[in-house]
Amino acid sequence: PLFEEAVRAEGVDLDVTRPPSAEAMRRQLRAWEFDVCEMAFGAYLIARSQGADVTALPVFPRRAFFHAQFMRRADASVGGPHELAGKRIGVAEYVQSATVWARGVLEQDFGLDPRTVRWSVERAGADSTGEVLGFKPPADIHVQQTPGGKRLVAMLAAAELDVALVGSSPQVQARTDLRPLFADPLAEGRRYYDAHGYVPANHTYMVSGRLAREHPEIVMRYFGRVIPA
Repeated sequence: PLFEEAVRAEGVDLDVTRPPSAEAMRRQLRAWEFDVCEMAFGAYLIARSQGADVTALPVFPRRAFFHAQFMRRADASVGGPHELAGKRIGVAEYVQSATVWARGVLEQDFGLDPRTVRWSVERAGADSTGEVLGFKPPADIHVQQTPGGKRLVAMLAAAELDVALVGSSPQVQARTDLRPLFADPLAEGRRYYDAHGYVPANHTYMVSGRLAREHPEIVMRYFGRVIPA
């Protein structure tokens, strides 16, 4: 509604650019093109650790229990999250926010050491957030690109991966040969919420440090005070 001018931020004129979120994030990380920009949490944290002059608004375009989106073959020997040590796991990108959340939950709630897993990533090169940020995985983490950029769903179906984080992919919905890693993803979401008290958020909005310092009132109006247009 804010971008479509159904409501407006008091005293603020917005110049809105609406590319796909992945493109917007890459443009922001390369050239700091925007005063305010949607940003993946993983990218935001890396950028901050590298000294980027940015802060974030507590506004979250999407929340989900990302770890509950792992899929396996219906005939796979992997029976659940406690059996992933030594396995091959496919993710879109190692620093993708959904992957960061999923890896963290597997480690903290199910005891999976990420160093015991062979990770395959679908995105690499210029199309990846990691490339833009200059991210390199730790030396003791085994990460490789899928061969020839092969898609995760195809590799999972061909038993070239044991599990893959593809549960939200439209390619998965019609397949009968794939099953969720968690037998009841909804119940797993309830378990996580009961244990931790929140639903993980994968994106936020990044604000330039200059804007926050020089015009904090604009940031607050953008964040919390809107009136009918």
